[in-house]
Amino acid sequence: MTGKPSRIFQTEHDVQTIALSPDGRMVASGGSDDVVRIFNLTSGKLQIKLELIGSPRNVTALAFSPDSTMIASGRSNHTMQIWNLKTEKQIHSVQAMAPVQSVAWSNDGKTIMTATLDRSLRSWDVSTGLVKATLINDGKQITAIAAEGHYRAPAGIESELLYVVQTDKGQETYEPKAFAAKFAWRNNPVAVKP
Repeated sequence: MTGKPSRIFQTEHDVQTIALSPDGRMVASGGSDDVVRIFNLTSGKLQIKLELIGSPRNVTALAFSPDSTMIASGRSNHTMQIWNLKTEKQIHSVQAMAPVQSVAWSNDGKTIMTATLDRSLRSWDVSTGLVKATLINDGKQITAIAAEGHYRAPAGIESELLYVVQTDKGQETYEPKAFAAKFAWRNNPVAVKP
C-alpha cells in the first residue's frame, strides 16, 4: 500500500453516500443533486446516471443488490427507489415516511431494509415495492433484526414496538402479540445472527 488513491472519481456535486457493487465492478455515489452516479471501478468512467427530482434533493443511502443488477437509493425526501441497472429505469419508488439514513438488501435479494430518522426499520418486498413490516422503536435501541422480521431486543422493549403492514386498502398497525396472532407468525430471536 502506498497511501495514495488508486483512482479518483469526479462528481458534479458533493458526495454524501457511496456503495461498492458485490461483483467488484462498480462504485455508486449520491449527493445533493438528485442523481445516483455509477462508475466503472477499473476505468473510473461514469457508466450510468439515475436521476429523480425531489425536494429536498439529497441522496443519502445506496446499496447494490447481491447480484449487482439493481441498486436501492434512499433520500432525505422520505423516499426509497429501486433501480434496474441494465435498463437504467426505476422499478419502484416507495414512501419511507421519514428521511432515509441507510438501506440494505437481504442475501437472497428479495427484501430491502430501510432505516429512517424516525427510528424505524422497514422491510420492503423488492418484487412488489410494498412494505412487509415496520418496527418502530420509541425509546430503546433494537440490537438486531433479521431480514425475515425476527428481532432480538433488550428486555421489556416489546411493548414499545409496532408492526405496520401494507395491505391493498392501506396500512394496518399491530402490537407484536396481535401481529403474531393475526399472521400466525412467531418471533425467533435465535434466527437473528450477531
